[in-house]
Amino acid sequence: MMSALETSIAMLRTVGLLQSVWDNDELMRELGSKMVRRVVEPGMVLFQPGDVETTAYFVVDGSFDVISGETVVATLREGQSFGQQALLCRLTRTGAVVCGDRQSTILTLEKQDLEAVLRRFPQSEAAFFDANASYINDLEWQAANHKTEQ
Repeated sequence: MMSALETSIAMLRTVGLLQSVWDNDELMRELGSKMVRRVVEPGMVLFQPGDVETTAYFVVDGSFDVISGETVVATLREGQSFGQQALLCRLTRTGAVVCGDRQSTILTLEKQDLEAVLRRFPQSEAAFFDANASYINDLEWQAANHKTEQ
C-alpha cells in the first residue's frame, strides 16, 4: 500500500502540465507534501460556474460529476484530475463539479503552493514555464475575453 505522500506524487505524475518537472524527485516530494486530502460528501459542490479558482483536484476514490447547465458532461473517477489550468492562472470556472453518489476522497493542490515550490528550484521553474508558455498565453487570452463578454 502506498503512503499518502507516494499517492500524492503518483497523482502529480499524471498531470501533463507538470511533465517538465517529473524528473526532479525532490521537487515532486515537496509538491506532494503540499497536497491536501479532503473527504467529500455525496452531492457536495466543489465549485460552480463563475467561481474563480486556483486549485487543481485529484480523485483518490469515488466519483465527481462535471455539469454544464443541467447536463452531466463527464464523470471523473479514481486516478483522474481536473482544474489543472488553475495552477497556471486564475480562471473563472465555466461548469460545476459535484461529488457523486457516495463519499469520495480528493487531493488538492493550490497555485500558490506550486509557485512557492517552483521558486525553490529555479531550473525546474524555468522549464515549467517554458514548457507551458503557449498554454498560459491561451488561458490568459481566454480569461480576458471571457471578462469582456460579461
